[in-house]
Amino acid sequence: MDAIAQWFKDSWEAFVNFLKAFLNTLLDMLKDLFFWIFEQVITLAVTLFDQITDGESWDLSQFITQLPPAFTQTLGALGFGNCMAVLGLALLIRFMMGLIPFVRVGR
Repeated sequence: MDAIAQWFKDSWEAFVNFLKAFLNTLLDMLKDLFFWIFEQVITLAVTLFDQITDGESWDLSQFITQLPPAFTQTLGALGFGNCMAVLGLALLIRFMMGLIPFVRVGR
């Protein structure tokens, strides 16, 4: 009788181990599916962006060099570059704070 009980116990443990392995494999497959879909969306976005810009990079320096020298000197004297840097950093910090759960800045 002990042999039959031991066989049932071993069979049950084997079934539980199989079920755990099966669920882990299923979870890995779902994660891989999610990452594959995410990669395809990103690839599509890059392809669409390349079609819009014809693969050229957007270099803002070509536009800044076309500005009149008096205008660029005025922007420099007013601290326009520093102003844009501070605004960009503030927006970046606000975006990063929005990624932290339960933190609502300014609401």
